[in-house]
Order: sequence, then C-alpha cells, then structure tokens
Amino acid sequence: MIISLAVLAASTLAVKGNFCILEGTHARVCRETVGAVLMVEPSDQPRRFVWRAGASLRLGVIAPKAVSVRLQDPGSGRVKLVIRSPETVAPRMQIDGGGASWTVENAGGPLAVDLPPSIRYQISIEAEGLDPILLRKVQVTKGTITDLK
Repeated sequence: MIISLAVLAASTLAVKGNFCILEGTHARVCRETVGAVLMVEPSDQPRRFVWRAGASLRLGVIAPKAVSVRLQDPGSGRVKLVIRSPETVAPRMQIDGGGASWTVENAGGPLAVDLPPSIRYQISIEAEGLDPILLRKVQVTKGTITDLK
C-alpha cells in the first residue's frame, strides 16, 4: 500500500451521503441523507458518527441531548490521503484523536476526511494479507500540507 497525506482547511461538503452512528467499531444506525444539517434522536451520551459521500468523509461526535448534526464545521480540519492497494483488498482505516476513535471500512483510493479539532490524530490502515501502516501524531492544522511517501 502506498499512502500520500495532505492536511488542508475544511471545505464545503456535498450534501447527499450516507450517515452512520457508530457503536464500538461498527455502524449501528445508517441512513441515506440529503442536506448539511441532519436530524438525530437525542441521547444522554456522546455518539460518534461517520458521514460519507463517495471519497468525502466527515467524522464527528454528536453531543449529548443534541437533536441535529451540522456537517459543515468551520473549525474542522481536512486530511487528504490516497490509499493504493490491490483491487481484491478492502483497506480499513482507523483514526484516533481528541478522545474519540472512528473506523472507516473500504477506505481505498483517494479520500478527503474532515475531522473535528484535535491536537493530534493517529491514523492506521490495515488490509487482509498486507502489513498494517501506522501514522502517528498526524497534526490537523489549517493551511498546512504534509505529504508522506
């Protein structure tokens, strides 16, 4: 697998996508969505979510008692990366930071991942039959570009 990584400021997201609330490392509730503000059932606990539209992803945390999620957060950062692997392999990416963890299945190809503000993230990529890749302390800073080759 070859990975290139760039960190950029957040940009406008597409408004059609798939929204999943995570439980553990798996999606518990998923649904197709349209719009930049999504309605959710309130909960007493914070919940992690993954929203995906093609190669664009938004990772975040739903605050306790929140009834909606804004997909466009001006405080977020963007990580751009390309994961090249054999077509028969479905890479899985895990991102940890800010006290939260997200797992993204089928993470091959070019991806743009919007993340909530955090000092550092740790990104790991695994695929069956290939050595895992661990990127430690990836900083998400607006306007900074970092390529890892």
